[in-house]
Amino acid sequence: MDHRCCGIEDLQEKLAMSATAASARIESDTLNINQSIAYMKEANLAFSEGSSSVLSDITVSVPRSKLTIVLGPVASGKSAFLKALLGEMHLTSRQVSTDFLFSAYCDQTSWLHNGTIRENIVGCSAAAFDENWYSKILWACDLEHDLT
Repeated sequence: MDHRCCGIEDLQEKLAMSATAASARIESDTLNINQSIAYMKEANLAFSEGSSSVLSDITVSVPRSKLTIVLGPVASGKSAFLKALLGEMHLTSRQVSTDFLFSAYCDQTSWLHNGTIRENIVGCSAAAFDENWYSKILWACDLEHDLT
């Protein structure tokens, strides 16, 4: 079953182009703190004071009233970056600024019980197993390639 008929490749291409454009904009050193909702210059982020940095030399400007997407591979520091914006990381920097009163963030905590992938997806109720729904979940979680 091919679920990519709805233009997912187009979206991925646009996101890649946007990420490339954002990188070029950040590297151009034309960051404007007055037009940003969040700004960091040469920031180093650590989970606690005295621990080693998990992200180093971060320079970024998050534009006001624009869609901003933080993307990257697993364990690349996306959550640490967002926590730093919320003031939940130890931060050393030449310049850091945030300009928002309210924010919301739901941290991701994974939970798996000691069982098969199928058991973790469908739960204990194997009697009501729906093959079509199970296939959609495997696709949505990008597990099809791992299980073939």
